[in-house]
Amino acid sequence: FGHWEAGGAVDPDHLFAWTWDARPVPAFPENTDLWADGGNWQTGHWLNGRLGAATAGDVIRAVLADHGFFDVDVSDVAGDVTGYVQAEQGSAREVLEPLMQALSIDAVEDGGVLRFRSRLKLAANVVSIDVLAEDGDAAAYEETRGHGSDFAAEAMIEFFDATADYGRATARSRRAGTASERVLRLSPPAVLHEGMAAGAVEDALKDHQAGRRQVRFSLSPAELTLEPGDVVAFEEGPV
Repeated sequence: FGHWEAGGAVDPDHLFAWTWDARPVPAFPENTDLWADGGNWQTGHWLNGRLGAATAGDVIRAVLADHGFFDVDVSDVAGDVTGYVQAEQGSAREVLEPLMQALSIDAVEDGGVLRFRSRLKLAANVVSIDVLAEDGDAAAYEETRGHGSDFAAEAMIEFFDATADYGRATARSRRAGTASERVLRLSPPAVLHEGMAAGAVEDALKDHQAGRRQVRFSLSPAELTLEPGDVVAFEEGPV
């Protein structure tokens, strides 16, 4: 809506939200034996089950506002969160870290503003690095790979399911052929839709496995604009 409102190509007074389906939530879309189009709900145009829900960015902004911090940018945060539970008193960091870990969200400080960013959302904006800093005879970069047994082959996320009276539910993801019995366990106190939870645990396992490979390098002063979480590519170096 913000895109079209600011673009000028469409009259914002003639933008409408639709459609409200007469079928009751959560029977629709969950009961696919009765309604075969239930699987289309996640990416469809239905308002049912969406009004009143929040995004991960909304949750982060609200938690920080409760702690008196308002200089926040969540425009690069992706993911839907139906609800979030704060059962005990704690710092904003303690409240938000489980959600950030589960949804692969990073935070950086930029000029007094806390910027929260989803790693996978940034993957489309790759910054090309042409020059690395030289350190005498040392190599321009150092690459290491961890042993597969040190990393989880399976990830599971535990969440509250609104379609099951807010009971606990679990979604899992596993990498076939990985020689490890380790399990990455995520337990954000969040109310998630089943599809969102399944996508989050899959992304978390991919991100965890990607950590097996690490590349260390030094940047020239010309690259000081780069921040933690940025995705980079090298003109000459590791792929």
